[in-house]
Amino acid sequence: MLTPSDFLDLIGVEDPQISPDGRSIVYVRARHNLDENRTERALWRIRKAGAEPFTQGITDRAPRWSMDGTKIAFLRTNEEKETHLYVMSAEGGEPRAIAGPFKRIGGAAWSPDGSRLAFAAAVEMDNDKTTVAFDEKSGARHITALPYKHDAIGLFDGKRMQMHVATLDGDVTVVARGSFDAGTPVWSPSGKRIAFVANPGIGERLYANDLYDVAAEGGELRRLTTMNGIFDAPAYSRDGRELAFVGYEDDKIISGARNRQLWCVAAEGGKPRSLTPDRKEYLGDAIISDMRTHDNAAPYWSPDDQAIVIQRSLEGRCELVAYKRDGSATQALVGGEMDIYAFSGARTGAIAFASSNVIDPCSIALVQPDGTVTLYDNENAAWLKAHPPLVPERMRPKADDGTELDAWFIRAADKGGPSPLVHAVHGGPHGAYGLAYFFEFQLLAQLGMHVVYGNPRGSQSYGEDYADAITGKWGDLDAKDVLAILRAAKERLPIDANKIGLQGGSYGGFMTTWMLGHGKEYACGVSMRAVNEYLTEGTVNDIPGFLEYELKVDWSDGGRKLFEASPMRAVDNIDVPLLIMHSERDFRCPIDQGEQLFGRLRALGKTAEFVRFTNDGHDLSRSGTPRNRLLRYRALCHWLRRYLGLEESDGGAGWLFSLIEGEAESVGAAAP
Repeated sequence: MLTPSDFLDLIGVEDPQISPDGRSIVYVRARHNLDENRTERALWRIRKAGAEPFTQGITDRAPRWSMDGTKIAFLRTNEEKETHLYVMSAEGGEPRAIAGPFKRIGGAAWSPDGSRLAFAAAVEMDNDKTTVAFDEKSGARHITALPYKHDAIGLFDGKRMQMHVATLDGDVTVVARGSFDAGTPVWSPSGKRIAFVANPGIGERLYANDLYDVAAEGGELRRLTTMNGIFDAPAYSRDGRELAFVGYEDDKIISGARNRQLWCVAAEGGKPRSLTPDRKEYLGDAIISDMRTHDNAAPYWSPDDQAIVIQRSLEGRCELVAYKRDGSATQALVGGEMDIYAFSGARTGAIAFASSNVIDPCSIALVQPDGTVTLYDNENAAWLKAHPPLVPERMRPKADDGTELDAWFIRAADKGGPSPLVHAVHGGPHGAYGLAYFFEFQLLAQLGMHVVYGNPRGSQSYGEDYADAITGKWGDLDAKDVLAILRAAKERLPIDANKIGLQGGSYGGFMTTWMLGHGKEYACGVSMRAVNEYLTEGTVNDIPGFLEYELKVDWSDGGRKLFEASPMRAVDNIDVPLLIMHSERDFRCPIDQGEQLFGRLRALGKTAEFVRFTNDGHDLSRSGTPRNRLLRYRALCHWLRRYLGLEESDGGAGWLFSLIEGEAESVGAAAP
């Protein structure tokens, strides 16, 4: 039987970087250390003999090969949470720090000749170039504009991400400095210029950026695009004539409902051309898992410069696709029933990628130019043998208006007759469940509950119209689709109709609160990191303007429509037990969203309890500290099992943190 603490033994695989000659892969291997309450990361290397340790650190990440394949750069963070840029020989040995310390730094990029590294790092700014002045002695901040915080970062505190160049001798120069934040850099093949996305001159409540470059020795920024959209890191063609990048051109759209395009722009700037002007498909990885957070990889140019490889999400899967440089054709390189969440390419045309599927948390593979795929030994093979996954079954139910939806269900383990059902709703709202391993769903199913999860309209990977269908219609069209998925599960599973629970996080938390206040289908719920009160969420989160765009509501009426449409207006109608979970450092959906819901329910005499986590943010379920993730899994399981009739409890503060039946006593329980 699977228990919450079993996730602690799962190994994470991140950021596979293939050597220029295609013969070796360096990647980040992650392990949970509950005693130290941290996730530890070291670099590992795959060669013909298999995988082996490459570095001895516990905070190593972002490995990058030099162009000649002789050196590797990476980041390492010390106990004071300061990060240095390190370089070491590709044959191993002792790494040496060449830049740092920095409180915040992005991955580095090697110059073509291997003599320098470019990277963005946070530095103190003059007050006229930042919106937050920070007094370190007292902790006081003077904030002059929005935005001033970000969930994954925290408060900006007078620092901005500026472009640096470091030599191997440790000489570090800020080559681009000003009122902007720089993204991941890429060197021109000549080594004379460095390109990156940045946002100078962007006004409040806008999240646009554009492509810029700067001379490698430093100087004024040169603007390469004037699109005012939202774009990922660029990549130079091998001939140096163009830059490829992914994103969308519209500074008014701050929602994930828009399908992004693949663009090319001349190296000296100008009007970009789109290779995907129809916007039929979502470019990037939209598939959600509780095993990782991940960023989209930069485009990869084929050895002959005639194609550009990127990720593409289609109907719950993510694959690698090559687009012809002239826009004439598209070829799926690696696809199937999987989520490819990271990749990199060699100058030979070989590509290394990391992927997940419904029964595998993570694996690394290599695809050769001829299409031959080599699967490397699974890091979690022994764990999977000890904890055999239950295989999800797919269904394509119809919405009330006939639209085809997409969903999966996992049958409860080893239980005859009807079982309780847990219905999970994803966040975003424009993320997507899909063909990736989900520990949480496996856990619930192995503890005696059927699990159904799906992609109502609003979800990505089914076309832009599908994703955009709920804009201005939260709690309407999406709620109907959620019920359609529930009906389909009832038709296929032996369910006790009086024992159905609803759970979700972020937008899924909103949907949980909303559905419990507007219907009687569920016997209990778990609302996590939710949007519950539109009026306050829209003014205090780290992406001001997002909610108003999603809801198609402005402030011309003084916020009346936002107030009236909020889930909080229907809290009086919630008559089933509701657990609220929220993180104190959540800046995406600040913790007052959970506090308001809990306070109102308790004032009404309802059955409601509150779990609040310290030192983690909005992504706690995917990347939080091991102890918080463990306690979250326990709380979720205890609550659903108790109120769906699978366990009894005397309650009392702390009961949600106690060991699950069958869980090893050695895994530090928080006894009630």
